Amino acid sequence: MTSTTATELRDGTWTVPAGTATFAARNFGIRTVRGTLALERGSVTVAGGRPVVAEGTLRSASVNTGTAKRDEHLCSAQFLDIAAHPAVSLRALRFEPAEDGWTVPATITVAGAEAPITLHARRLPDDGPGAVRVRITGEFDRTTVGIRAPRFMVGHRVAVEAELSFTQR
Repeated sequence: MTSTTATELRDGTWTVPAGTATFAARNFGIRTVRGTLALERGSVTVAGGRPVVAEGTLRSASVNTGTAKRDEHLCSAQFLDIAAHPAVSLRALRFEPAEDGWTVPATITVAGAEAPITLHARRLPDDGPGAVRVRITGEFDRTTVGIRAPRFMVGHRVAVEAELSFTQR
């Protein structure tokens, strides 16, 4: 285990005031479409010097791929269904130490449907006293949350990533 995970965290609740998560999915089997969602809120609870619970909420309507027509389509009922489900959420109830961070079995909720996702969290050099930076990566199968589209148009796997800075409340 590296020193970034061996370093104990102070017990309590750590929050991230703002941030962005990125996503990527294959499009028409030839290129990868990348986009972002704005983080509405996020927190990690630390006990015994280790993270034990994490939660995050992203604003569905903030989807941005750089193409307005695509973003509008992603906001529709076929994908994020922002009219009925204004948020994408994530909840992790377990952190397993890994060689360079933590493996984090979690649940992602997209358009009202839950799916399992395994995240990898790695502590980065801190922003300064009282701040902890973490890089989070993972991927899920969009069909497990009911997002249906022909596979040749949109790949099944959606990669997610965020680099966040947490401060203790």
